[in-house]
Amino acid sequence: MSIIDAHCYLGDGVYMKRNSGDLLDEMDSHGVSHAVVNSTDQYSAVYNREGNDEIIRAVSEHPDRLTGFAVVNPWYGQKGADELRRCIESGLRGLSLDTRRQGCFFTDTIVRRLIQHAAELEIPVYCHTGTPIHALPLGLMELALDFPKVSFIMGSGGWADGWYDAGTAAKTAPNIFIETSYCAIPLIANAIRLIGVERILFGSDAPGSSLETELLKIRLLDLDARGREMILGDNAARLIGIRI
Repeated sequence: MSIIDAHCYLGDGVYMKRNSGDLLDEMDSHGVSHAVVNSTDQYSAVYNREGNDEIIRAVSEHPDRLTGFAVVNPWYGQKGADELRRCIESGLRGLSLDTRRQGCFFTDTIVRRLIQHAAELEIPVYCHTGTPIHALPLGLMELALDFPKVSFIMGSGGWADGWYDAGTAAKTAPNIFIETSYCAIPLIANAIRLIGVERILFGSDAPGSSLETELLKIRLLDLDARGREMILGDNAARLIGIRI
């Protein structure tokens, strides 16, 4: 079974610090073959280009192990759109939004303008959810319904302050996938019941959460072997275009 961690961080952030060597060592310790990485903290809020450059370097050094998403603050407008295009042309595979740090709502005009560029580039969009007031599942649902051709990844399944709407939001908007970091096992099971295993992605949010713990939750789910394979790797491979 090939395991893909659909969301973790790299970089020298204020709250999260992780270099590619440490990440790869942890992946090897737990049998993870590939990880999707993006920058965090000050790099998602302000210094987008510096953070993205670090992700581009890491991905170019480890193309068989790492896939990168670009981080762009919607407040940068056309400058941000140009940065997103630069990153995709440099080999990154998606856009990562963290509206809790960027100070905007999923439904804001500045976000919609950026998503329009993501739609034109035909890339998936990872969205942190679970933090009031800027990052909640129903706001993502509204955005996803307005951009039906864009695949949105609901980060952390709305945990901790939006989990009760996560399943409903994803059921209503069929282009939303749920990423599992921090989610309790019953919440993941409920999401599977509502939208099926095809739209569930394993993610750790490491180093914010423990890769070992996040993997254990998936292994404890009442799933057949095929369902577990889909969540742990096949769904992410298909959505993001990762060869495993």
